[in-house]
Amino acid sequence: MPRVSTVGFGTMRRGWLLALLLTARSAAAHIVPVPPSACVFDPLTIDAPSAGTTATAAPPAAADQFRILYDPQASDAQFDLTGVPPRSFTVGGVTGTVAFPSVFLATLLNTGDLTATVPLTFTLGGGATSVTMTLTTGLAAAGDTIVEGAPIGADGRFTLVGITDQSRLGPPLAGPLLAIQMSCQATPRPDTDQFRAATPLSASLNARKLKLRTLFITAPGDSPNFAAAPAILRATSGSTDIATVLLASGLPAKGRKLFIGRTADGRMALGVRALKRQGQTEFLLALKVKNPTPPPAGGNPVNFSVVYTVGGVTGRIVLPMKRRGALLHYP
Repeated sequence: MPRVSTVGFGTMRRGWLLALLLTARSAAAHIVPVPPSACVFDPLTIDAPSAGTTATAAPPAAADQFRILYDPQASDAQFDLTGVPPRSFTVGGVTGTVAFPSVFLATLLNTGDLTATVPLTFTLGGGATSVTMTLTTGLAAAGDTIVEGAPIGADGRFTLVGITDQSRLGPPLAGPLLAIQMSCQATPRPDTDQFRAATPLSASLNARKLKLRTLFITAPGDSPNFAAAPAILRATSGSTDIATVLLASGLPAKGRKLFIGRTADGRMALGVRALKRQGQTEFLLALKVKNPTPPPAGGNPVNFSVVYTVGGVTGRIVLPMKRRGALLHYP
């Protein structure tokens, strides 16, 4: 069974971390306001996989437009849906609505990724049910089902997804699983350069093994629960799915600061170590995968993308991997 090496966690160069902290402090000292955006969810779909049923919300009206306000210093985006009415849908001959809170906050990263935990209110057949979901442009999972969104693109468009196995909705959306997907185009597109970022440290890939190390920082006051929340990671290159890791039970604690999970077949291991530096907690994420699927030969460098959700924290890195024979590596 593969093991996540703890040597990589403990031998981070102090100079690297100090440089990173100084860079972060310098950026925080020169916050530039980001203008708000207008947006509307279109399309918006609700899926009950257990029942094999999908509902598409009615096309948006003028009243469905809302604002997104940005706070680079907090790395937040505030969705202001004040006055936006519940969105109607019809499924299986039954009319329903889905309503969002008037205001909710989402974490926003410089990759354009958004994550928010939101209570949604569904009415179906006359009854109202509140369902709390984590909405993300990254990865979300319930059981062995994974859904994936899309971060804010160059045109401002993004897709939020969420899934739960505790929906409590009745027919025709009955069943433990309930998923929602909504796309939106933020106009104008926000400049995300000032928002928090993951820092890739190293990566290597060939047909035998994929190894990755990256550093990420959470918002002040956040307490990621790595041992309880599902851990999901997907590595891709173009249309090639290099590896997908799903640890539904999260990353078991191996002490106060180290969390490591392994797949049942022993092929994949994912770990996170908390690092305390000058009052700020950072996290080092390490991945090892046996026998990944490498991208097709050709091209140098090779675009390599990793999106992950650990402890309720979403992150994304995109790397230009250099080719040396059969080995791809970064840096």
